[in-house]
Order: sequence, then structure tokens, then C-alpha cells
Amino acid sequence: MKCTRCKVEKPCEDFNKDKSRSSGYSYTCRICASKSGRKYYLNNMDKVLQNSKNVYQAGKERILERTKDYAEDNPEKRRAKSMIRHALNMGRIIRPDNCSSCSSSCVPDGHHDDYSKPLVVRWLCRSCHVNHHKGIAHA
Repeated sequence: MKCTRCKVEKPCEDFNKDKSRSSGYSYTCRICASKSGRKYYLNNMDKVLQNSKNVYQAGKERILERTKDYAEDNPEKRRAKSMIRHALNMGRIIRPDNCSSCSSSCVPDGHHDDYSKPLVVRWLCRSCHVNHHKGIAHA
């Protein structure tokens, strides 16, 4: 596919999915879409932040209810996440600056394989963490 912004031929994987298009993919590559979104955000920051605030206020009760329900349904997960956050803040655990799966330089998430061992985590980049939960093996 060819990106309409940068005019470079790229594989389909470099484009976001878009059900409204016949090809099933956006007409701009992810890199160009990201640049465009960032530019819009910087030029319209007040408008974007106000819209985010309005959306939050409109669904505030629902968001708070879902957060409360999650905490009640997952006390072990909540405790483990809280313990990691506290250990990081106190300096007892140092967050590495790369992913333990793909070794990319990032600010990795702490993934618990076993919530009964709250301070034992694997440090995964967002992509590897999401793929792990989706059951996609690291390539």
C-alpha cells in the first residue's frame, strides 16, 4: 500500500485498520498518522484537553463504578500492582530501561506471572505486554 501523505510504498502492517475503507486499512501509514495527530494536539491543545475533560465528566460515575468493581473483583492484582508501585517509589526495585522480551529501549510495564509473588515481575514494553495477554508469541 502507498501512504497518501509520505507517498512511500509500505506493507499493510504499517497502516491502521479502518473498516470504513474498502481495503480495510487507513490511507495514511501509522508514522504519518502519529505525526499528524501530534501536530493537531499541539495546535489545538486547549480544545483537546477540554474535550477530554468533558468526556470524563460525562462518564465519571461509570468510570468510577468500573474502577471500584475491578478493585473488588481483583484484590490480589490490585495488591500486587500497589506493592510494585510502592517498591519503585521507595527505590527497592529499579525499573530497567529496556524490555526483557525484545530488548527495546523503553519504559517497560511490570508484568506479574503470579500475583501471589507481588514483587516478582517481568519488565515488558507495551507492545510485548499486550501481545503476551493476547497470547501472541514474541517473534
